Amino acid sequence: MRRGPATKRASRQRRQLMMPWQRMEALGTITTIEHIIRKFRELIDTDSSIAPELRGVLHETLDWHLLEAKRRVFLRAD
Repeated sequence: MRRGPATKRASRQRRQLMMPWQRMEALGTITTIEHIIRKFRELIDTDSSIAPELRGVLHETLDWHLLEAKRRVFLRAD
């Protein structure tokens, strides 16, 4: 799902309006989520039982979930 310039601008403005503690909490949550996703990626890349053609699809799925998780974190922080 692609967002237009107005949506991106509104999202940036919301992040700028966050209080410092909210921003730090959101960034900490995102860091944790990224760490978990990174571990899944390592598992996908090192598990020989996962077919190579499936790996790309799994990485795309993780990308989508990571973006959605970040969006939810920032929306919740508002």
